[in-house]
Amino acid sequence: MKNFFKIAKNLFILVLVLSLTGCEDNDNNNFPIIEAGFTHTINQDTGTVTFINISTQATNYIWDFGDETNSTLINPVKTYPNGTYTVVLKASNVAGASDTFEDIITISIPEIATLPISFDGQNTSYDAVTFGGTSFGIVANPDPSGTNTLASNVGEITNIGVPFEGFYFDLGEDINLTTEKSISINFWSNTPVSVLVKLEEGTAAATEASASHGGTGWETLVFNFSASASYSRLTIFVDGPGTTAGTFYIDDIIQIETPALPCEAETSESYSAADLNMTFLTDPSADFISDGAGFSWVNNPDFENDVNKSCKVAQVVKSGQFPWDNNQYDLDGKLDFNANTGLKIKVWSGRANTEVRLKLEEIGNPANNVEKF
Repeated sequence: MKNFFKIAKNLFILVLVLSLTGCEDNDNNNFPIIEAGFTHTINQDTGTVTFINISTQATNYIWDFGDETNSTLINPVKTYPNGTYTVVLKASNVAGASDTFEDIITISIPEIATLPISFDGQNTSYDAVTFGGTSFGIVANPDPSGTNTLASNVGEITNIGVPFEGFYFDLGEDINLTTEKSISINFWSNTPVSVLVKLEEGTAAATEASASHGGTGWETLVFNFSASASYSRLTIFVDGPGTTAGTFYIDDIIQIETPALPCEAETSESYSAADLNMTFLTDPSADFISDGAGFSWVNNPDFENDVNKSCKVAQVVKSGQFPWDNNQYDLDGKLDFNANTGLKIKVWSGRANTEVRLKLEEIGNPANNVEKF
């Protein structure tokens, strides 16, 4: 009996040893083989990416979108701004097996055209909406000369010759006319033509301005607006209500401060009593008599107004030492107040309520005089 137990004990030990050493480790075969992976589609107009999960043997997913956001959806949809992103997918199952897959995506949403417009943006949409028969496209500058010497892209406008045909841009950023009230445009035409620019879709009623082209190739046109609102649509008509057909080119659409208007040069003058008209077209300083007040012929220091746009004026400087400082001019005859009942003078002063006194007297007979102020 003891021998039986001894034999059984040895047999048990042998079986135990065989059970521990007689087979290989197959732990890895207990888990399904996971393979992570995905494909994607990109809507480059919106930056929206649709991820398509092609992982196998997985039940759980963690997406790292490369912009510090993530998701656990199987097929997530993500909208990105412009840029390059590394997207990582980690796929796993309940047994604890896992795998990762990554891919790089680049988002390049075309930017909506906004001022300034040069037609050279690498990722800018210059899609113009045309109407009335006009066609529009982007081409290489056909005539680098005049005010546009660069070999760059420009807008090509083709008119069929009907009134108010044109095109417009819905801009990515509003044109704000609060301070900068003008738009300059490089425009090419080989025939004289008027160009009309209209600003629409704004915080106030639509506003428009026009400029004339001389027909000499590239010229810079400036359009001055009086509104102070903001507008998101820029509409351009070549020849507005006219019927000029042809091909024209446009470039460098820029919002600027309204340039100062030029002074207006006088075209006539007279120092004769018969038709007195002192416009100061020429310098009369030698003929004026200064009696305590200085007199000089100068450029108009303030011609941006509706009263006096003349380029040249007379400057009178009163020293203040004597009460009746004045300047005098001897006419060649007497003024006839039967035909003309008065005199008109334009006066500039930096001081309010400045009194200007005009005295007429007869040469050689000073007692014959009259004063007005």
